[in-house]
Amino acid sequence: MKNRLAVFLIRTLILLLPFTHANAGEIPVMAFHGVQKEFISEQHFRRLKGAGINISFSIYITNEEVAQALDCAQLSGVKLLIYSYDLINNTAATVQRFKNHPALFGYFIIDEPDTSVFSELKRRIEEIRKYDPKHPVYVNLYPNYAQNTQMKSSSYVDYLSKYVNTVPVDFISFDNYPLMNGTVHPGWYGNLELIRNVSILSNKNFWAFANSTIFGPYKQPTMSGLKLQMYSNLLYGAQGLQYFTYWTLDDENWKKNRFSYAIVDAKGRPTVTYEIVKKTNADIQKYAHVFLGSKVESVHHTSFRQPSSTKKLSGNPAGFNYFRSDGPALISLITNGAKKYIVVLNKDLSRSRAVSVEGQRGLKYMDSNGLELSLGGSRKSFVIAPGDILVFRY
Repeated sequence: MKNRLAVFLIRTLILLLPFTHANAGEIPVMAFHGVQKEFISEQHFRRLKGAGINISFSIYITNEEVAQALDCAQLSGVKLLIYSYDLINNTAATVQRFKNHPALFGYFIIDEPDTSVFSELKRRIEEIRKYDPKHPVYVNLYPNYAQNTQMKSSSYVDYLSKYVNTVPVDFISFDNYPLMNGTVHPGWYGNLELIRNVSILSNKNFWAFANSTIFGPYKQPTMSGLKLQMYSNLLYGAQGLQYFTYWTLDDENWKKNRFSYAIVDAKGRPTVTYEIVKKTNADIQKYAHVFLGSKVESVHHTSFRQPSSTKKLSGNPAGFNYFRSDGPALISLITNGAKKYIVVLNKDLSRSRAVSVEGQRGLKYMDSNGLELSLGGSRKSFVIAPGDILVFRY
């Protein structure tokens, strides 16, 4: 009897752990347009979790759909960013109903607002916080290639400034999908620079996206393309990552723009993108102890063609007596607690690139399993796969 009771308690504890300590030590990874309302089930949320995604956002019309989704998400170890028409029209009752649900991550308000609604967003956020000051409220901003007429501002800098000075969000989120027709949009890294600066000045973390679906100039997602986007976000200081989109929607707008091959198809079945995203997320989480809760001290590029509004690497990074890359690289100096890291990203989407280094005393590097190894005193070369990173600690 005692043995049966022990087994029962262990199984119960295992089931409860994902919810009691949801995402502890993990980088938040969110699916934009996650499990759809017609497909709410434990199975579909488990599939989402299996891709390495721990937060889901979808538009649910009613609070009953939200309640069903939260319960299924809880069973799957997933958190939800919730939205329903009742959240907007009956805020108090909706927030009070769901604020204590263990699968609740936060509340979605709006995607890509212009400046004319900032005051209204402030009012809505303050109303939600009257009933739940604990969970974050989410707003997602335009990228820097949006038109001033879209943002209703004189410039992107003006747009960001008005936003952080008006809207009391918990963290800054923006979308920029830089891989257009197989090449990196020239303004992408400048966008990350601006968001990082605003994040520092406003003392708010930021979250950023990778595009994981085909539409318009965006081609089939690749491992190197997804890693380049996600690692670049992290090297600039992002504390949350997002995929657009998880589900391949099939409404008329999506059909017109020929959206296809998101992470799962219109029935929730894995596409070829699923395994790529799963592997990308697994690799990223190996470095959660480096990025999560970290402070990015500086970011530099070694590109032969320097991205606009970015800083070029001059001399050797801290911890190195010698540093050379044979291709375009991004170098981030990161502090996390008492530890200091130098992370090198290969920005080439198609070719592995070599980095030759000579470290100062005590410099270590991480192998593919996250094990720290001494660099020693001699000069060494490392090959970094397309879109991938190499991590040093000193």
